Formats: sequence, C-alpha cells, structure tokens
Amino acid sequence: MSDTFVGAISQLAGKLLHLKGQEAPTGWPTAVADVFDWAMIPAHGGASNDDSLQIRATLAITVDGHRHYGLLHSVGMGDYPALEFLNHSEKPATLLVRYNARDPDEMIAMPNDEALPFEIGRD
Repeated sequence: MSDTFVGAISQLAGKLLHLKGQEAPTGWPTAVADVFDWAMIPAHGGASNDDSLQIRATLAITVDGHRHYGLLHSVGMGDYPALEFLNHSEKPATLLVRYNARDPDEMIAMPNDEALPFEIGRD
C-alpha cells in the first residue's frame, strides 16, 4: 500500500462518525460505500475484558468523481464473536452510509441503514 494512501486513510479516519444513541443527520445524502478491508482490532481504551475487541471496516465512496475514505467500528466485543464474524460470516462488500455534502470525508454508517451482525460504535 502506498504511503499516500495510508496517509489519506489516517487523515480521514477521524472524520467518520459512529452514532449510537444520538440523533443522526438524516438529511445527509446516502452513498454505497465499498468495503475493502475487514479487520479485528483492540477496542478503544485497550481494556482487557470481555469487550476488548472491535471489528473495523475500511470504506470508500465516490462523490462527484472523487474517492473519499473512512472507517467504521463496531462496539467492543469478545474474542469469539469477533473471530466468528471475521472467519465464518459472509461480510458485505458494500454498506450504505450518509455523508456531509459539503465535506464528503465526513461519513456516518447508520445502524438502521444496513443490517450488520454487530452494533456500530461511536468514538
């Protein structure tokens, strides 16, 4: 992977919003995001307990001919459900997201927009 691509992902990762229990900007347009990586990562905070892992999806959307990148994170979960999802579940190649039309790098993966076998977390 090129350093430019990795740098772009790192810069944009902070702009993907993860909503749970918040009012979402439902007026934002939707786009189908390509999911090009599913990974298991330590949960935010790094506490070693039953909810110590998260699933991370790396996403990309195209708006007006330009690619925009973001990340989606699950809520914390135990090792077994995370491994089951990664190793034994059919993973979607696309997800429905909402994006800020003024700044398409700002994306929201809505829990009600896409059926996933885990809850979407928020940072």
